[in-house]
Parts: sequence; structure tokens; C-alpha cells
Amino acid sequence: MKPERPTIVHEVGHMVVGFAVGVREQGVSFIKRPNEDAQAFYDRSGPPEKLVRRSFGGILAQIEYEPDSVAGDLLEAFKRGVILDRHHPDAATHYSGQIRVPTQARDDLRDAMCFGARAIGSGGKKLSAYLAAVEAEVREIICTQSRALAAIVGDIEKWWEEPERRVAPIYSAVRARKIFDANTR
Repeated sequence: MKPERPTIVHEVGHMVVGFAVGVREQGVSFIKRPNEDAQAFYDRSGPPEKLVRRSFGGILAQIEYEPDSVAGDLLEAFKRGVILDRHHPDAATHYSGQIRVPTQARDDLRDAMCFGARAIGSGGKKLSAYLAAVEAEVREIICTQSRALAAIVGDIEKWWEEPERRVAPIYSAVRARKIFDANTR
């Protein structure tokens, strides 16, 4: 079954940010698993400073280019910051359980927090400040790489129509990288 556009944008967001910061991307699997319809694979052994940025790429691309796919209350919170910790402006709402973060985004944000803690060797308020700065940087990458992101999303939509997709729904990072390079500003 063809993935929905927000899912494609989310996974391509990870890849585009990964390419931009130098993470070795390995492709996107569109094989449905529990809690996710797709997954962008990458080399997790890279520097945590790069991996934390990549972790933010999916949800920030989705917020920027497919905002209707994010629940209204969550979208409003995410516009102010995607790390919903006690330092977030909407912390009271988040901790009261009123905001439900989708599993895939929750996993990405958990990864960002783990990579961030490894990058700076700290947690708490220092980690929150670091993640906020990284998030701002990734928001900028998502905007400056909009042409590459759109081109890869468009290519995946065409690629999906190829007959062999029913058997091997894994989109190549090599193919994506060529498109990224051709569309990078």
C-alpha cells in the first residue's frame, strides 16, 4: 500500500537533514511495522552532534510541509519547540496528558534527547538549551533544503508506482543523494 504523503515527507526530512550534516544515510523502508509505516535507516555510529540533528529532521519537515497531518494542539506546541520537556512553554499541558505525541515522533524525539545528552555529556536544563539551539538549526536546514526535500518526495511518489515496489519497497539512499546534490542550494 502506498504510504501517505506526510509519512514520506517525515522520512525524507530525516534523510535531507542527514545529508546536509554528513550522516551516512542507508535508505527508506516502506515495509509496515508495528507503530510505523516507514523508517529511514542510517549509520547510528556517527557523531552524536550530527545524529541529534538528523533525529529532528522528520517531525520538523512534517510540521513545515504537512502541518495538517499533525493534531492541532500538538502542532501549536511543536511550533514553540518539539522537545516537550518541563522547560517547554506548554509543559503543563504536556505533562497533564492532554497532548498525545505520535509513536514515531516520540521515538525520534527520544533519540534526539539521547544523542544530545551524549553530545554534551549532560542532561536537565543544559540539555534542553542545547536541544532548543539544535532544533532552531534544523528548522533552518529544512527551509533552506526545501527544493531537495520536495524533489526527493516527488521522486518517491513516482518510484512507488514502479511495478517492483510491491516486492521491494526500499528507497535507495544513493538515488536520494543524487537528487539532493542536484537540488542543493
